[in-house]
Amino acid sequence: MKKRGFYLKRKSGSSRRRFRLRYLLPFLFLFYLSKVGERPLAVVEGGVLTSRGRIIPARVEEKLPVVEGEIKNLEILLSFLFEVRDVERIWVREDGIVTRYGNKVFLWGKRNFREKRRVYEKLKEKEIEGVIDMRYPNYIILRKGGDKIAKR
Repeated sequence: MKKRGFYLKRKSGSSRRRFRLRYLLPFLFLFYLSKVGERPLAVVEGGVLTSRGRIIPARVEEKLPVVEGEIKNLEILLSFLFEVRDVERIWVREDGIVTRYGNKVFLWGKRNFREKRRVYEKLKEKEIEGVIDMRYPNYIILRKGGDKIAKR
């Protein structure tokens, strides 16, 4: 009699566990990622972009940059996010990455983000308006009319 009751309890408990696990699985997965060290870098249309290039559907409580545009070149976006962290919105285009800070629009290009970050830190506090084009190596071009280029 004891044995039969034990099996019945065990069977009903396992079905309850399976039912709960189905609804808890996304949260357990996010908990696992947080323990592994795969932190979210940015908010993408489908969810959160992690440091390994995965997109996970999740709600974000902390302040992360929002990525818009085509994410074809994911490795370029990840290398940019590892170098530059204090950006609110990022547009990914064919010619590179575009960010905005106040009245300034920064065109970053596709590489050498570490050197360009130093220029970005110096120029974001100065009182200039327009487009700062850093796509070409060894050149920084200042253009007027930032709204037209940012919307393109």
